[in-house]
Amino acid sequence: MIPEVAPLRNAGAVAAARLDAAVAGDDSSAVPLKSALATVVFCVLAAGCAGWTAERCAQTDWYRQGYMDGLRVWYSLIDEYNGACSAFGIKPDAARYKEGLDDGFWYVDHKPCAC
Repeated sequence: MIPEVAPLRNAGAVAAARLDAAVAGDDSSAVPLKSALATVVFCVLAAGCAGWTAERCAQTDWYRQGYMDGLRVWYSLIDEYNGACSAFGIKPDAARYKEGLDDGFWYVDHKPCAC
């Protein structure tokens, strides 16, 4: 077994046990449930736009981004892109994004059946 991986195998079980103890109120050393949930929510939200750079915001084809989101995500992420790109003073082209999103939605609804 690779030494660096061994501690990670048990990390999920340890975290689950601590969370269970926090819910039950049995362990004073357990992470409080609200704190654990807040950490998870923060990590998920931060990871959503973590890959955006000024260059990526400036060079993105917003129609294509909308189209791909329509195919994969099935809802608009323009608010997240606005938040990520506003840090660089760049505003995504919401109109082009919406066109692509609508086309992506249409394709999902009308794609040929592979029955």
